[in-house]
Amino acid sequence: MKVQPFVPKNGPQLTLTVAPAILLPLTTLAVCMRLYSRHLTKQKLKADDWLVVLGLVLAYALYADVVVCVVWGGLGVSITLLSPGNFEIFAKSGAIASGILWGSAVVITQLSILSFYIRIFGIAHPWMRYASWVIMAMVAGWWFSLFGAIMGECIPLAKLWIPTEPGHCISQTKMCGGGGIAHIILDFFILLLPLYPVWKLHAKTSRKVYVSFIFLLGIIATLCSILRVSCLISLVKIDESDATASMWLSFFLEILEVVCGIICVSVPAFPPVLIRLRNSRIGSYAKGMLSASRFSSKRGSHGSTDRSSEKSITKESPKFDSLPKFITSPQFLSPEFDSTSTQVTTVIGRPSESENDGTTLDGRSENNVHVTRSWDVGSSKHASVGENIV
Repeated sequence: MKVQPFVPKNGPQLTLTVAPAILLPLTTLAVCMRLYSRHLTKQKLKADDWLVVLGLVLAYALYADVVVCVVWGGLGVSITLLSPGNFEIFAKSGAIASGILWGSAVVITQLSILSFYIRIFGIAHPWMRYASWVIMAMVAGWWFSLFGAIMGECIPLAKLWIPTEPGHCISQTKMCGGGGIAHIILDFFILLLPLYPVWKLHAKTSRKVYVSFIFLLGIIATLCSILRVSCLISLVKIDESDATASMWLSFFLEILEVVCGIICVSVPAFPPVLIRLRNSRIGSYAKGMLSASRFSSKRGSHGSTDRSSEKSITKESPKFDSLPKFITSPQFLSPEFDSTSTQVTTVIGRPSESENDGTTLDGRSENNVHVTRSWDVGSSKHASVGENIV
């Protein structure tokens, strides 16, 4: 059967082939930072780490499948331009393979999040462990139902790519309502699950807000899932008489959901890497550039200054306590810790080479340039989550 290849030219085809090629390396970087964080904190890789790696592999497989759909299946062009061979490839790789790969990738990501919850909350909050196991079972059940729906979409299955074949197919609207909405509900369960134990912590409100924000980053992936559910949102308008031209946005949102999910579940492991980067030569150079830029802007706004004021500004400019205290701030990340936890010492400042008075760039004593911080789960029920988000 003749198959005509299509060179990506129009907007939908270029979106499906170029955008994921940019996003997937960023996703790979996020996973590598997660694994490097484990190395820095001398922790062994846990189940949630291995699941994220598997999710990344499935994300690349999904992208490869979409490329096949675009180049040989005609995804993104009108169905009138396709040969029977093109449409068969589209049906097999688009309707069957991509659905299974997408479902597997999002389920693996969800299982990784739940495994992470068990690891950091399971000791202090036993009910979180049981709730996570229950949701894991629901997620696995959803995957089996999705697989059954895809393989039974048409009876016989060949009717997907041979419309004249005797038989019948399930309506896309019914599949959307059954699979898509259930997936969104499970997403919200997973997102909201850790908020209660976070807000029961004996910690400052600012820290609780920060940790809650980190856990709720996954709502970005959930938003992609909502947008692709055509029976809820009219953004993806699927015309079953011209499926290849109308379904491209649904495929793009599938990839976007997977990569956003993997990045979001890796963000909690970033702090050790970012702190290491901050104290590296690159971080020192960036801080120097920022200080020079700030000094130049002050001179430009106030005109010429006398020698004494210029000396004062120059002396103050290396101080970095005024920088935004977000993930990279050791002061923000190192609350009280449990003495029974594994301790990891991180250098957060180095003595200035230009000064001989034993002080660091931010004016603290050289004896105080180390902060001991716990990165493992403490045995106390009131251990702070700030140390455990790795």
